[in-house]
Amino acid sequence: MRRVASVILTRTAVVMIFFTALAGCSQSEHGEHVFTRQNQAASALATVIIEAEARESVTVERLHVAESQLDDACRALREAAMQKMSGNSTGLESEILILMSLDHCAAETKRIERLVRRSDPEIARFYLGPEPVVLRSSH
Repeated sequence: MRRVASVILTRTAVVMIFFTALAGCSQSEHGEHVFTRQNQAASALATVIIEAEARESVTVERLHVAESQLDDACRALREAAMQKMSGNSTGLESEILILMSLDHCAAETKRIERLVRRSDPEIARFYLGPEPVVLRSSH
């Protein structure tokens, strides 16, 4: 009975890895988009931090915490991007980590974009472009 359970568990794991890899292929463009946005948001936030430090603002610590949270949320994506840029391929484990963290990275990026837009609209426009227009239903 233990052998049957082991075989079933092994096959299940292989199937899950296979489908995760397939999903990764379809997520490639989304991952590139999230990477670009988080990179722009991180640059904008770094500039906001420099400005806040120059003004000796009380928000500097909060901004550093936000920067750390973005860094943590997007670590797997950034590490994979560095691997690809240096000509190395990422392994299946890295691809799985990216897929698992991509939504969190995207959500954290959006949060940082909002923070930058509130903190300094000029820096936000320079790094992030104009604020997206939200269309409202006419119903």
